[in-house]
Amino acid sequence: MGNIAGSFQKARLETFTGQSATHDPQEIITSLSESEKYHASSVSDPATQQRAMQNSWFFSALVEITSEAASTPLRIVEQARINDKPIDVDNHPFEEIFKSPNPHMDGNFLMRYTTTWSKLDGNAYWFLAPDDNGNLSEIWPLPSDAVTPIPGDNTTGNYLDYYEYRANGKLFQIDPYYIAHFQNIPNPWNLFDGLSELFAGALPIDSDTAMLRWQ
Repeated sequence: MGNIAGSFQKARLETFTGQSATHDPQEIITSLSESEKYHASSVSDPATQQRAMQNSWFFSALVEITSEAASTPLRIVEQARINDKPIDVDNHPFEEIFKSPNPHMDGNFLMRYTTTWSKLDGNAYWFLAPDDNGNLSEIWPLPSDAVTPIPGDNTTGNYLDYYEYRANGKLFQIDPYYIAHFQNIPNPWNLFDGLSELFAGALPIDSDTAMLRWQ
């Protein structure tokens, strides 16, 4: 197998471009995020999502999953160190916000909506609306097909520059601090974009639907 240790040491001393070696974490991280800009941002398109929702067994499974997610009690714990036993925190401010995340939704709807998008798109997003003092005031779920993470680069020095939100013909650039991004399954081709089960299930769903139509 050759000298693995020697090959590893050589890889540490050389960059992929043949330039001088670097171990600067900031440069490596921003280069990583910049490279993600050129990867596909979605593998579950709206047409596939709509066809899946029209499939009876997919829809039934989705209802079960979202119902279970909505019925799972919220638990907030405090843990000073990773090996410490979690201690339940009662009456945490977030718990109260979660029960009524905004004037038009309750926590049950928030979890159903979030889980639905997570399973359809691989991603779900919350806009964490602050009050005048900058503290969390409301939670608004955003439609996943209208949100795109914009990776940073060596120019900005950011891992993630902002989230682009498209609504009513306008583009909004939202600071990542105010977005909660939930990835259903990590995407090996794009660190900023989650995977849906539809990535593997779209073909069987379409085949099943086609057979039903021809019966």
